[in-house]
Amino acid sequence: MIRKVRFGIRTGLSLAFLLLASCSKSPGTELPIGKPVFSYKYEAVTELFISKRDPGEPWWTARVKQEGWLGPQAVTPRWIVLEAPEGANLTDRLVDGSFVRHLLDSLSTLRKTGNTLSGTDSSFGLAPEWTKLNWKVDSRNLELLLGAPASIGEGRAARIGNERLVVDGAALDMLRLITGFDRIRHRRLATWTLDDADRTQIKWFTPQGKPASSWSAERQSGDWAKPGGSAARPKMIPFKKSPDKALEGIAHLQIERFDLPKESFQQPWVIIEWLDRKDHRLVIEVDHDLRAKTSDRPEAVFQLYDGARAILSTGNFEN
Repeated sequence: MIRKVRFGIRTGLSLAFLLLASCSKSPGTELPIGKPVFSYKYEAVTELFISKRDPGEPWWTARVKQEGWLGPQAVTPRWIVLEAPEGANLTDRLVDGSFVRHLLDSLSTLRKTGNTLSGTDSSFGLAPEWTKLNWKVDSRNLELLLGAPASIGEGRAARIGNERLVVDGAALDMLRLITGFDRIRHRRLATWTLDDADRTQIKWFTPQGKPASSWSAERQSGDWAKPGGSAARPKMIPFKKSPDKALEGIAHLQIERFDLPKESFQQPWVIIEWLDRKDHRLVIEVDHDLRAKTSDRPEAVFQLYDGARAILSTGNFEN
């Protein structure tokens, strides 16, 4: 009889505990499985904070902000670094705005795929978190903490507010691409797109700084043409082969290293000048060692990849 009474007491206490636990949890507070965990328009985001300390990678943090647009046509958002990683001496604070926007867009589609098992936040890589993202949308602050990969299936452990969960989506793939701070910097040398340019002139120089050759073109009837004729009767002559592909190569020249000393830039090998219809000007200079600088990033000197030499070769441009 005593055993039955004790068993009944234990059973009653257990049921009471479970009932109390279920009542103490507000209904509807958990994010629904299979649904996006955030609701916002990524175009409205003006500021983003990133902290990454994934295993095997250096820990760094940065805060970036949108300030205006790049290029005369104002198609690409202009993002700059507000707070750089500790110890970084940046000569150029421009951020890859297109990449940041793709990341913010993918975060808006991030979905909850399940709940985490019992355990501490540290056992899921959330204390401290592997990745922390905080961004502003109008007057709202949104935050996402990401931890270790899920033990079962796809996705990663996460914390959003008071809830620990498992999330999955394209944002996780994009975050894996960010293996260091330089990945979010504006790696394209030109801040204009080729569509921004209406006229272009390219000049090549010898190592001694003497003019070697030159090339120029203007947009005509949807393509490019070269100046010709006489001084009395100038005219534009269509190219036998469109230079559009060669000019696109210049528009997509990639930076390998940032923050070179200013004095490292030597005599220019190539000077490229672009003008739009309103005479806004972009000037790019590249020396014989493929160090480069641009008129709209005047404090910085960059190192280009070796492939830039072939892109800038005179053989790509005919007169």
